[in-house]
Amino acid sequence: KAVYTAMSSPEDKEHDAFLATDCIGTEKLVSGTYNDDVFAFGDSGVRKLLADIQIEEQNHAEMLYKYKTVNGML
Repeated sequence: KAVYTAMSSPEDKEHDAFLATDCIGTEKLVSGTYNDDVFAFGDSGVRKLLADIQIEEQNHAEMLYKYKTVNGML
């Protein structure tokens, strides 16, 4: 759901867009780290756990991207 209206402060929206973009970059970094770490463990249970966490990180990035899209921050 969009949270910004014509009455919203453009500075607030710009600041939020910066933070959302920064968070997406962080999620991508964390997701990549989990992806790399999957191959460092011989235990299949640990690999599955890391793979599940990686998917969660990707989902976080997707939610942030959708937030930016809905609020016209792209």
